[in-house]
Amino acid sequence: MVQPQQGQHRQGLSPPTAGLKEVRQDIPPCNTLTVGNLPRDASEDELKAIFTRQRGYKRMLFRTKETGPMCYVEFEDIPSATEALHTLNGHPLHNSIHGGIELWYSRSPLGRRSHEAAADATER
Repeated sequence: MVQPQQGQHRQGLSPPTAGLKEVRQDIPPCNTLTVGNLPRDASEDELKAIFTRQRGYKRMLFRTKETGPMCYVEFEDIPSATEALHTLNGHPLHNSIHGGIELWYSRSPLGRRSHEAAADATER
């Protein structure tokens, strides 16, 4: 992959800000965040402790699969999810090895099927 030169950034990502992870901009905002860059032995309890302190936290879905852990966090509304995204993006876990967690808006909110979310997006 070609690395962007100084002053440039990869398409679909915002420019980096002083050590923070880049935020994906190719997915429209929603009230659910996807949590990436999780170590194979990520702790559900540690993630829950981080996210439950955020305004508007509603619930978290954490699963461990063969490919590694996956985590989604639902908030009461988009502004709460956005605040958590900007506050916690790049937050290190006790066992992080490749930087902190990476957050982005989920393609579809928790509890809704992807075709329902797609229908809502076309109505906006």
